[in-house]
Amino acid sequence: MGLEMQAQIKQPIGKVFTYLSGLYFRGKVAYAERFALAASETAIGASIITSNQGLLPLHAPIGLDDLSSFSRTPIALGEPRYEEPLRRDLARLISDDNSSTEYILLGSVSTDKYTEALVSILGERVLFPVEFLGRGDMSRGALMLRHSKTGEELAYAPLTSITKKGKKVAKRVSAARRR
Repeated sequence: MGLEMQAQIKQPIGKVFTYLSGLYFRGKVAYAERFALAASETAIGASIITSNQGLLPLHAPIGLDDLSSFSRTPIALGEPRYEEPLRRDLARLISDDNSSTEYILLGSVSTDKYTEALVSILGERVLFPVEFLGRGDMSRGALMLRHSKTGEELAYAPLTSITKKGKKVAKRVSAARRR
């Protein structure tokens, strides 16, 4: 198969990111597939925050051109190529859903690059697994993988309920709940 043909091959973004990230993303994908509500016309199901395409469904096909484009766009506050598509898709979410829909962030809660846009648009409806506090990527990946295998969903709390100082979480959340 020639290079031109290989460049046109597309794979689901969840599969590609799992290959690139290993345990951390494998845990995210397994957990999301086990516990996310199936996507319908009004439900998004599981999505991935990208650097320049906003939210992509877990099984959206991407190719080498997409990966190359992702690598050239930093995930950073103030970066319009990141923020504008993400905010567009988040705004679409709230216009398409009902006010009781909750969204679970399976990424880092210690950095504003993800949390700021989510909280500013989704508010109290964006939740995170409480057990993520104080854990690194690999530990979170293993945790999600274990819970996806046992079928026990993690306890969640509103993202707005944590206080951060720099990159360290200053207090634990006491109001955790299961979905």
